[in-house]
Amino acid sequence: AALYPVEKGHLASRPLATIGDSFELDGHDPLLVRALESKHIAHVHGNEDNAVTRTGLVVCAPLVAADGSMPAMLVIKRMPFLSLNFENLQLLLVMLGYYADGVEHVTLVDSVLRDVPACPVDFALELARLSRLERECGIASSLVALVFPRDEAGDSLYEHVLRRRRSLDLIWPLRTPNESVIVNLMPATDGTGVDGYLARIEGSLEAQFRVDFEAARIGVHTLHLADGEPGRALARFLKRSGIDG
Repeated sequence: AALYPVEKGHLASRPLATIGDSFELDGHDPLLVRALESKHIAHVHGNEDNAVTRTGLVVCAPLVAADGSMPAMLVIKRMPFLSLNFENLQLLLVMLGYYADGVEHVTLVDSVLRDVPACPVDFALELARLSRLERECGIASSLVALVFPRDEAGDSLYEHVLRRRRSLDLIWPLRTPNESVIVNLMPATDGTGVDGYLARIEGSLEAQFRVDFEAARIGVHTLHLADGEPGRALARFLKRSGIDG
């Protein structure tokens, strides 16, 4: 397989990266032409015409960013027959779209920062990426905000919860004159996952400090990312949580 940059609708002569045996790419291969013209994945099992008998490739998968640009094309020459199935192709599209958004991250970040200028760049990029995954692939992600009072006890609870973040989550810690806030972006986490996270955090507080959310005066706010503009969704969420982003 090889990853080729796309310039003005045409593949560059040299790949950016390769894996496995090297191969010469035919720029007029019908599978490649179809993928370039449609900006959609093309594979031998999906041919509706006789191109399957004329192509030397197995899969051509474009990297399409959220703004519609196509910075690169993944060309697969050989792969195990049983791996060419719907689930693997869907996963491939998810990964390539996620990667493409990283390459073209300026547009994505700006779409969030217009509505929430104080948002950290890495948080804004991940929020935009996850919103796109929800929109195009139905993979749910969530936001959780935990709001702590600014006093000695509240600060101890705040630091305790910060140290118990999940490895995949992205944290945006905020401080206001009266409150400390943890805004937690949780990839691939639906309502059940959020409930499990909150139960784990509350159980940790009860074990360590013998308080629950209510006794500790910790505000809990949640949002499941939906098909829409992530910057506006984040701004509304922060406002609902009592934060001016």
